[in-house]
Amino acid sequence: WKYFSEPQASVGAGQIEIWILLGLWGLIAAAIGSLIFKLPIWWILINACFPITLYAINSLALPAWLYLTAFLICLAVFWNAGGERVPLYLTNRKTWQALHDLLHQKQQMSFIDIGCGIGGTIRFLATNNPDVRFEGVENAPIPFAISWLRQSLVPLKNLKIRYGDLWQQDLSRFDMVYCFLSPEPMSKLFDKATREMNPGSVLISNSFSVPNHHPGQTLVLNDKRKTRLLIWEF
Repeated sequence: WKYFSEPQASVGAGQIEIWILLGLWGLIAAAIGSLIFKLPIWWILINACFPITLYAINSLALPAWLYLTAFLICLAVFWNAGGERVPLYLTNRKTWQALHDLLHQKQQMSFIDIGCGIGGTIRFLATNNPDVRFEGVENAPIPFAISWLRQSLVPLKNLKIRYGDLWQQDLSRFDMVYCFLSPEPMSKLFDKATREMNPGSVLISNSFSVPNHHPGQTLVLNDKRKTRLLIWEF
């Protein structure tokens, strides 16, 4: 490890071997992520580049405050990964369209995206459904700031972006609730929805099921990751 962590004075045969070895480690990590864990392409690229990037950054001998800054930025982006075990997942465009179609089928008039991230999904829906009331809620600082800034620069009259905890939201105010969270909070969220949501309202979970509660409908989308929309109608 000492050889890996200390910058070398010149690039000789030994150091070339290190770069080759680091590249192989990255390829193995990418293959595991793709074949076993079925990760999206951007995670596969991160896995492939991580060993080389880590070694290269260590060789630069950067000041310690840069690492602290990078950590704080990551914390502000993945705010919920530690406590709620909910990383930042971004809904893809085919799922946007599927949600748009569901809105028309169910003829719902109010929609909330709990954990709206940078606001792509909720802005698409609000733009294409001007008669529906939309709200996006996010409590990770940087994604919220991006979502709020987009709404401030190009405001949509039927959309409201709020900073808040999903557990503090009154779900009874909405006909349709959408989430793309993780397996960890789904049971608790379903219990909350059962208590608060009105008859005829709909809960949609992107990809993550609720133990012991089978959805009334499951849509499998024709995208690369075969996204599933699990739908419960109350």
